[in-house]
Amino acid sequence: MRARRGLREEAVLTDSLKHGRTLSSKELGRIICSIKKSSNFWRIVELSRQPLPVVAEVLSSLIDKGYLRVDDGRVLFSKDLSGLDLQDTVDFDESRCRGCNGRGLDMDRYSDLLKRFREIAKARPSALREFDQGFVSEETTIARVALMHRWADIKGKEIVLIGDDDLLSIGLWLTGMPERIVVLEIDERLTSFIRDVTGGTVEVRGYDVRRPLPEDLVGAFDVFFTDPTESLEGFKVFALRGMLSLRGDGAGYFGLTRVEASLNKWYEIQGFLHQCGFVITDIIDEFNHYQDWDYYQDTRAYSIAPVKIEPIPYWYKSSQIRIERVIERDLDNSEVTGLIYFDEESSTV
Repeated sequence: MRARRGLREEAVLTDSLKHGRTLSSKELGRIICSIKKSSNFWRIVELSRQPLPVVAEVLSSLIDKGYLRVDDGRVLFSKDLSGLDLQDTVDFDESRCRGCNGRGLDMDRYSDLLKRFREIAKARPSALREFDQGFVSEETTIARVALMHRWADIKGKEIVLIGDDDLLSIGLWLTGMPERIVVLEIDERLTSFIRDVTGGTVEVRGYDVRRPLPEDLVGAFDVFFTDPTESLEGFKVFALRGMLSLRGDGAGYFGLTRVEASLNKWYEIQGFLHQCGFVITDIIDEFNHYQDWDYYQDTRAYSIAPVKIEPIPYWYKSSQIRIERVIERDLDNSEVTGLIYFDEESSTV
């Protein structure tokens, strides 16, 4: 059997990328196939399902080698790749259900709720790079409500949100179904906004996730929801605070991308969840659609992108994941020091 190594040799990626990962021919083939489907850098990243720094480095290498060129912000082929021994079997279909955006939810039932939420969200504070913020579309927020309701995780439940720039607390509050909603948020603009909108019926506390979860909140909730930073250590901190908040067989929700989390990181996260006594009950691919960051030109993603163009809407997506406790474990609630928002796969900070 002939080894499929031509592309990696030509792209000078035989050993590893700068951040220490070795790419398989399948992963490289996926990136090349994504370039065939789109000339937009941000769309290529979205389609490739590889961390943005990896895609940026591969494209830059292929540009340097003359296989790609940039023309008016577009990434185009300048050489025929047929002689590179590329794995031709790497191909994929982009088909998704347009009615539900691939979420598998009947959102028509939530049209009135979405309309009310959109009006409120118009006055929301802008995202801040300092806290690695970047909120999802209004439709996504209400889709989260729908998913939680499908799992019986809203009505009569006590729910805690660890960080809430997506304003999910307001979406949940509008349903009138939760028994209690608590928001733990470091950004005072958001705590004030949520408090004002809900008239204080949503309990809002200023909270830095690096600090231990307050004792009165440990084991006090049925459900937690968080949209964590995707550095591995940062993710663990957010997830731990959520898991500590649960009583009994409580459930939690979080998002995870492929843009800032390789499958190696997914593997580490799944092992971590198992060690903490939790199982994954649901993964919905590309559930969360994120709006553009106002500060995108200051991000690492923009600085390493081989093409300096404005991001396309909703190029950054994450899977929605639900977990549930099956085994009681002793979990760490100690303080964390230092920066938790960045690792070698990070790109939006």
